[in-house]
Amino acid sequence: MVTRNPIVAEAPTPDGGEDAGYVTSALYERLLSEAAAMRARTDAADGAATEQAAAVLYHEARLLDSRHYRDWLALLSEDCIYWLASDLAKLDPRRQSAVNFDDRRRLIDRVVVIETGQLRAQDPPSRTVRGITNVEAWPGAGGAIDARSNIVIWEHRRGRTERYLGWQEHQLVGGAGRWRVRKKVINLLDADEPQGNVTFIL
Repeated sequence: MVTRNPIVAEAPTPDGGEDAGYVTSALYERLLSEAAAMRARTDAADGAATEQAAAVLYHEARLLDSRHYRDWLALLSEDCIYWLASDLAKLDPRRQSAVNFDDRRRLIDRVVVIETGQLRAQDPPSRTVRGITNVEAWPGAGGAIDARSNIVIWEHRRGRTERYLGWQEHQLVGGAGRWRVRKKVINLLDADEPQGNVTFIL
C-alpha cells in the first residue's frame, strides 16, 4: 500500500493530476533568456518592487534557517524551478550539469526525505544562518517581479562551519500580500569547484 504525502496535493495540474510536466524546451528557453537579461541589467532598481521583493526574500530565509520546509513549499508557485548552477560562465541547464535543478515535485521529494530523519547526510541536520543583502528588483512580465540579491549562508554541522557565498535571482508572481517564488537561481562564487554537503536546501 502506497501512502501519499499530503503536501503533494498542493501542486495539482489543470486536469487534477500531480505531475505538472512543465519542465519543457520552452521552460529552458525562458530560463536562458531571463538569465541573460538579468546579467545585462544596468538600470536602477524600482523602489516599490525592491521593497516587496525584500520582504519575500527575508521571509524565505527565515523559513529555511528554521527548517520550516513545508511553509517554504507553500511559498513556491506550482511551476517553480530551483536551480543551483555549477558553471557561471555557461549558464545553460540543457548543456551543463547543475548541483540542483529541481521542479516542485523534486523539491517535495527532498523535503519528505529530510523529514524522515533517515537522510544520513542530514543526521544531525545542518544549522544555517542566511544573510541577504543588496536586494534589487524590477517589474517583470505579466505583473511578476524580477529580483537580484547577494547571499551568504553559514552552515554548521558535526563541529564544522562552512560558508556559501554568491548571488541569487528570484522571480515572484501572484501580487501584493501573496507573492510566491516561481524561480530561484543560486549562483555560488565557487560554483565550478567541488561542493560539500549541500543536501540541505540553500
